[in-house]
Amino acid sequence: MSQSVVNRFLFLLILLFLVMGSLPAEQITLEKLYSDTPLIGRPPRAVFWSPDETRCVYLWAKDSGRNQDLYLFTPDSDAAPQRLTSFEDQRIAGFCRGRNGDEIFYLLGTTLFRLDLQDLSFVEVYKSKLRMRSLTLSPDGSFLCFLKGGNLCVYDLEAGSCSQVTAFEGRSGGIGRYAWSPDSHRIGFLFQDSTGTRQVDVPQFGREEVRLRKVPRPFPGDPDPVRKIGVLDLPQGEVRWVDREFSTLHSFSWSPSGARLLMEESAEYANKRTISICGAEDLELHTAYKEESPSFTFSWIWSSQWIDDDRIALTSDGSGFCHLYTLDLRNSQTRQLTSGEWEVLETFPVCGDSLYF
Repeated sequence: MSQSVVNRFLFLLILLFLVMGSLPAEQITLEKLYSDTPLIGRPPRAVFWSPDETRCVYLWAKDSGRNQDLYLFTPDSDAAPQRLTSFEDQRIAGFCRGRNGDEIFYLLGTTLFRLDLQDLSFVEVYKSKLRMRSLTLSPDGSFLCFLKGGNLCVYDLEAGSCSQVTAFEGRSGGIGRYAWSPDSHRIGFLFQDSTGTRQVDVPQFGREEVRLRKVPRPFPGDPDPVRKIGVLDLPQGEVRWVDREFSTLHSFSWSPSGARLLMEESAEYANKRTISICGAEDLELHTAYKEESPSFTFSWIWSSQWIDDDRIALTSDGSGFCHLYTLDLRNSQTRQLTSGEWEVLETFPVCGDSLYF
């Protein structure tokens, strides 16, 4: 399994070079240097393989634009990647593979589409009145989940019906992120309510015309947005809450069995971090790991993920360099895995018995 992962990684690098190498030479200007698009363009993302690994579908923005299209690439063919869509003024807001691997679902504005990878046909699956985003497939392959107006919606693939399973009201409150439990019986989510937080106009420079977007930005003395972790039990639709509000929550994830939730937060100035664990049944929160540094750091270098139900892999810069550690939840002991005058910048999900970084 690990060799297959390495082969896919190498293939993606080759694909990136092929895609970027096919672009015409472009003169570098001062505007280009200071634009929000990298000089080498945007790499392909959300790459999905067919079950037999003969084809892959990915998102890519030609001409380094923001509106990414779907492309089909066949490694064993000499043909260039085939562009499947052409979105001029719309952007795909969610993208996931179907349960059998021969279909792709994606969100475009207010519509959920299905792409058949056998005949490359497109089918409109569901139409909404509101824009949708953050599309995922349940681990058992039975349901699609997405966000609509700050609420969770679940689409039953067998019944062909869609249900809104939460009912949060107001423009300043809603769900930001969510994650399926491995058994597909629960959905954990991050809820944020900015009702009492000052709204500040922030300019957006990504288009030809500068646009103002209202973003919650508390000033000194203002109340912070309320951030809470909730768990939705399916199919009954009951929402339960972790009895705590969070300041800056970087991540939350389910243990491999779905019996626990991991939550990682840091102080506003990234000089303190806390990793907490709660049970899926009682949602009782326990502190598993704390770290404090007298000097400010960058919170994005901190990460944590499950190895199994009793161990967590985490990165820490406590030694002066950011390295990889394990945390045993049974005895609260940490063990350093990497060392040296270099740093671990990113970790990837555990694959079999291996952890890549």
